[in-house]
Amino acid sequence: MLPRFEVRMELNEALRRIVIGHWRLLVMFTLLPVMVIGALQLRSAPLYTASARVQASSTPPSTTTEADAVLNRAQGIATSTTAVQKALEQAQVTDRSVANVVHEVGVSRIGTSSVLNVTVTDRDPKVATAVDSALAPQLVNLLNGSTNTSLVSQLTAQENTLLAQRTQTAAQLALAQSATATAKLAAELSTIDQQLSDLQATLRQVQSTGLGTNTATVVSLASGAVSARSSLATDLGLGALLGLVAGLLTATVLEVVRPRVADAGAFSREVGAPFLGHLVLRGGKKQPQLMVPPETLVVAKRAVAHGRIDTIVLTGPAPSGQLQLIALQLENHLTSGSTPVSAAMGRSSWNGSDPSGGGRGPSDSADGSHELDGSRELAWAGQTPVLEASPVLDPSDLALPRPVRVLALSDVDDVSDWCRHGLLVLVPDLASYSEARRIRHLIAVTGWPVIGVLGTSWSRRRAREQSRQA
Repeated sequence: MLPRFEVRMELNEALRRIVIGHWRLLVMFTLLPVMVIGALQLRSAPLYTASARVQASSTPPSTTTEADAVLNRAQGIATSTTAVQKALEQAQVTDRSVANVVHEVGVSRIGTSSVLNVTVTDRDPKVATAVDSALAPQLVNLLNGSTNTSLVSQLTAQENTLLAQRTQTAAQLALAQSATATAKLAAELSTIDQQLSDLQATLRQVQSTGLGTNTATVVSLASGAVSARSSLATDLGLGALLGLVAGLLTATVLEVVRPRVADAGAFSREVGAPFLGHLVLRGGKKQPQLMVPPETLVVAKRAVAHGRIDTIVLTGPAPSGQLQLIALQLENHLTSGSTPVSAAMGRSSWNGSDPSGGGRGPSDSADGSHELDGSRELAWAGQTPVLEASPVLDPSDLALPRPVRVLALSDVDDVSDWCRHGLLVLVPDLASYSEARRIRHLIAVTGWPVIGVLGTSWSRRRAREQSRQA
């Protein structure tokens, strides 16, 4: 199981590779459906909605479940092809298909009551009003007739079936010759008579209690159509969301097919080399100008000195000509300055004068070096010594112990050059993973030690400088 820090690092690198590395693709996938939906909405004709109100039952629902049942029943009837066909015929609308109008019919409930709003949407407000005014009475008629007709017809059909069975059983009983057959048929006939009795009692109860009475009514018909509420914002939002999801999936597939490394730090872990810092490039790609941050310069010098490198070999995904220019500038940065580190650090001095009036401090030797006497380290002759703070070191003051050359890999003549070489890798963010494999193979083949990995990035002034050069 990976530690939490490594899991977080892997997640951050994956997001960087997918989101930042493919941001143009994500923007395109997000904006493309938005533009298509917007164009279709602008080209489509405006829609109008007519609304009528009906009461599905005079008995109010006691629970939300009953109210939902009333609504579902009304929706099933109002969106049926039979009801819509009759409404179109009554409204004398012949240029609309039943299938299209069915999708434009809506039924909604007012609270938890049995009062429903029946709506019809169409591009013509007159057609919407006429169809809705014809559909509401059709819904009421079907609601009123559906209970009585369906329930009574079902009970009647069951009764006829049982009567036919009773007639057949009675005929078989009259022809029975054995006592066993007679007893069996008599028992079946008794069971059928009992079922008929229960069914007829139920049918009489239904008819007497008035469950099939007409309780649905039209509250109000459509008086006109209004502009339908636009769903442009919702459609655009859903389109952008679906486009973004599709873009993320596409970017993920691209990273699986052609993987990349998130940044120079991740690249250094892939090749097993230390990460030294970043280099900043300015200007155009043909004439790049190198800027080395002070901390990166100090670390690079220390790494070169630690490895006792005589020739630094630059390699990376940059073109060969660009690497040659960077090598020349990096060599100038690394070899600038001649002050040894010990001398630069020895600039601290004692402030004040010697009790005898000498200009040197009490620990100054004859050759000018500073040596503190243990017995006089704190004070002498009643005077308090003041140690000046060491000045901030300029990275250019830190000279390398030996001359160093910096060459691009294509300029190295390994046949005649027997100096100690060290490999310095320059990689930008989101470099191809194949570049990491190439570096590992290069290390294995040449046997050169790896000084480290330097990340490269172009300055924001690059575009302005390019425009000035143009």
